[in-house]
Amino acid sequence: MNASTFDRVFPVLALLALAAGALAQDRLAFGLNPSFDAPGSRAIVFADAMERARTLDAAGTRLFSDCELPAGTWTVEWSGAGAPELVGQVAEISRAPGRVEYAIQANARPLSVRWSGQVENLRVWLPGARGRAFWPPFVAIMRSLKPATLRTLDWSLPNLPPAERDGRLVAPKLHVLLANRVGCGLHYCVPVGLAEPELVELFRTLARVRGELTLEVGNENWNPGLWSWHWLDQQPDRVVDATAAEITRVFAIADRELGAKARHYVGGQLGNPWFLRTVLELLPANVRVDAAGAAAYIGPRDVPATAEEAAQACRSRVEEIRAKVREHRAIATARGAAFELYEAGQSFTFGGGVVAEAQRTETMGLAYRELAAMLESEGVARVNWYSFMTSQDVSNVAPFGVFESMSTTATALPKGAAVVELMRAAAR
Repeated sequence: MNASTFDRVFPVLALLALAAGALAQDRLAFGLNPSFDAPGSRAIVFADAMERARTLDAAGTRLFSDCELPAGTWTVEWSGAGAPELVGQVAEISRAPGRVEYAIQANARPLSVRWSGQVENLRVWLPGARGRAFWPPFVAIMRSLKPATLRTLDWSLPNLPPAERDGRLVAPKLHVLLANRVGCGLHYCVPVGLAEPELVELFRTLARVRGELTLEVGNENWNPGLWSWHWLDQQPDRVVDATAAEITRVFAIADRELGAKARHYVGGQLGNPWFLRTVLELLPANVRVDAAGAAAYIGPRDVPATAEEAAQACRSRVEEIRAKVREHRAIATARGAAFELYEAGQSFTFGGGVVAEAQRTETMGLAYRELAAMLESEGVARVNWYSFMTSQDVSNVAPFGVFESMSTTATALPKGAAVVELMRAAAR
């Protein structure tokens, strides 16, 4: 990728070259939760737009929700006697059996595909990406950020019951392929309750990860708002006992299939150290735990009056959570495990208005820098930022993305510039 293409694809990365030496964060490693399904997600990940189409509807399947669509020639391919078409601000260029090409201008959304008759193996290829697995600019962005690992929570979908994963679950081989293409590790969240044959097949696929492989059983098993908790709650013992039992079962199968290749991670709740401490105490002594920790989020407790107050409240929370971070480090260390955070960033119990405005302040960038500095000083070995790229104007409850879109500039989002600098400095 030449310099002009680099800046056009993702201008925020133009600051990467300036980041070397900017911060002394060379002991704290950074990973990412790419969060492809986060509310307002704007990451364009796959070369085939159908890969992430949640619901297939012949009358009209919407492609992407809030992304800035790339201009160029989009190619629709299929098999069968039916006739699909793109619907939106498009112009048909050519048509042949099983193939139609369309010219699309930048950001010509909404865009959807509909069809009549028998249509199978439907593909909607982004410009210049036919036959690829991933959208090349996305891979370029990830490589430039140099993450230590990718925690692909939104691909394995442990937060959803099995029936709701249909059509949304991303094949494990694509998790592996992305990590290998980026040149980083893979942190895979294994849904609770998978049968042994499913786990064996999964682990044999994950064995192809060339970098570091980390396994986590479930996601936030302490959280009653997620499916993992409800499955664990249906087991005979307490949720915490069922968590330890499921971790023991899954890690035993992983050891048999992967040996020492897979690191074992156990997560807890920052506000309630009892959960992680108890799970680790309940695990048999022969269950290997390589890393343990929680998530560290900062955000205001009350609705702020101004954007600056919202950002300042994030800064204040850094010191407020220090004691819980320190307590979790002691818990991890007592088990002989590295202390790593499966998620970190900012989170609000409300959105829109001044909260959205706060995302663009210099103070929010400072909050990220101060959070990273505090975590490093408390002995955190790795932080997996959450989330990656979302609209900054979402009104629902969600962690805001570090970046706004595939064309966001670093100066527009100071928090993005801060994260770029931190990750670049840690990776050198």
